[in-house]
Amino acid sequence: MQVLKDEIKERIHKAALKEFKEKGFRKSSMRAIAKRAGVTAGNFYRYFGNKEDLFYAVISPAFDRIVELIRENKDFDLTGGDMYSSHLEYATDCIAKIHGKFREELIILIDGSRGTVYENAKEQVITLFEENIMCFLSKSWPQGMDGDRRFIMHVIAASYIEGLVTIMRHYKDNAGAVDAMAVFTSFMFEKHCKTWDL
Repeated sequence: MQVLKDEIKERIHKAALKEFKEKGFRKSSMRAIAKRAGVTAGNFYRYFGNKEDLFYAVISPAFDRIVELIRENKDFDLTGGDMYSSHLEYATDCIAKIHGKFREELIILIDGSRGTVYENAKEQVITLFEENIMCFLSKSWPQGMDGDRRFIMHVIAASYIEGLVTIMRHYKDNAGAVDAMAVFTSFMFEKHCKTWDL
């Protein structure tokens, strides 16, 4: 009985996840991934022309969802109140869902993407998030962002993203990660809004 193409593609995807997580992009090989997937090298290349194409196919959905989440929250108002709390819960829930669906891909994106178009993905995410924070706070700081405030926004963004990455690496189960992310997000933003004069 012939195996369906979708099933072969799924086997290749799972094998690539394991290989990229263990070795990163640079040290992974198409031959090893094909062997893990239980397909011949010739058949493997019918699905993915090269290692870059395969890496992109595995990683892009996770990266795209993170970028989408940050962009869709750009106009959020940090002026406090019920809307603020609801939005914070919504954002935390979205992050948790991304973690639940793409944990392995996100770890590879951060730790194993050197030599790919994604090797600076973490910095790109930090920059996007920093822009969001500056957009949020511009409403409370009409005098604008001087050099020191811009730097602090960068530190906050980098700290938050690094904290989420640390939680993601630590918790293999989604429930533990969700709880930790909620506590961490609340600590980073809800508890400290007063220090930002909001």
